[in-house]
Amino acid sequence: MELRRSGYGQLTPTTHHDTYPYIDPSQYNMTGRVIFISGATKGIGRAAALSFAKAGVSGIVIAGRSVDLLHTLEAEIIMTCKHYKRPAVKVLRAMIDICDSLTIESAMAKTREVFGHIDILVNSAATVDQPVPISASNSGDWSFTLDTNVTGTYHLIKAALLLMNQDSNAPPQMIINLVSAIINMPTSRSSAYTISKLALLRMTEMFQTDLEDTPVCVVGLHPGFVLTDATKELSEDIQAYLIDSPMLAADTMVWLARDRRPWLNGRYISCNWDMGELQKMKEEIVAQDKMKFKMLL
Repeated sequence: MELRRSGYGQLTPTTHHDTYPYIDPSQYNMTGRVIFISGATKGIGRAAALSFAKAGVSGIVIAGRSVDLLHTLEAEIIMTCKHYKRPAVKVLRAMIDICDSLTIESAMAKTREVFGHIDILVNSAATVDQPVPISASNSGDWSFTLDTNVTGTYHLIKAALLLMNQDSNAPPQMIINLVSAIINMPTSRSSAYTISKLALLRMTEMFQTDLEDTPVCVVGLHPGFVLTDATKELSEDIQAYLIDSPMLAADTMVWLARDRRPWLNGRYISCNWDMGELQKMKEEIVAQDKMKFKMLL
C-alpha cells in the first residue's frame, strides 16, 4: 500500500502533521455544548474528548467498551479542565458496542436523562481489516469491518439525531464522521476498510441532504494517518507513514464544531489541511462544489 507523507489530496498550500495555534481549543469558549464521542477510550476518540474539555464544553459523553479505560479518561478530562482553568465538565461514561443497537439506545437514553440533548456527535469508533488483497481476505473479518464502520455509525447517527435540536434557530449542531484519505488511493488492500469509509462519506452527504433545513452540519473528516491500537496491527512498512498526531484531528474537530459552518455541510475535509487557509477558500468551495465525490462522464 502506498501512502503519501503529505496526505493524499492536499487542498491547502500548507500541510500539517501536528496541531497548530489557529485551531488551539483553549482559545474557545464552548460553554453549554454537549459532546457524544464513540470510540472515546483510545487514540483519536480519546484525544477528541480532551480537546473538547480544553474548549470548555459543559458535557462530554464518552462511549466505549472498556470500563477501566472510561474511568481513566474521565479522570484525564477532569485534570485537563483544571489545567486549563475551565469550569468542571460533567462526564457521562457509556458502555456501548456500536454493532449492538440496544447498547446505543441505552447510552442515548442515559444521555437524555443527564443532559437532555446532544450538540456534537463524533463517530470515532471503527475497525481496520488486514491489509491483504481481496482474494486473500477473511470473509468474516470483511463483514465485521463493514458492520462496525458503516451500520454501527448509521445506528449512532439515527439515535443521536433524536437528541439534537433541529430547530432553525438552535445553536450550531455537528456530526463528525471519521473517514479516510485511503478512499482516494488505488489499492485493493484493506478493501473492507476502504469501502466502509467511502460508504460513510456518501452517507455523510445523504444525511446532509436530509438535514439541510436544520442547524445540523454533517462532515466527513480524514483524521490523518495516525498510529493507534488498531493501526499497530498493520505491517511495519505501513506504520512508517503513520506520522500524524491524534491531537491534530482532535483540535480540528473542535474548530469545525465551534461555529455554524453550513458551507462545509456534506463535504470531505482533511485535518492535514490548514483550516485558516480553508476558511479563506469558502466561496470557491461552495461555487465549485468541491470536496465531494462525483462521477465524471
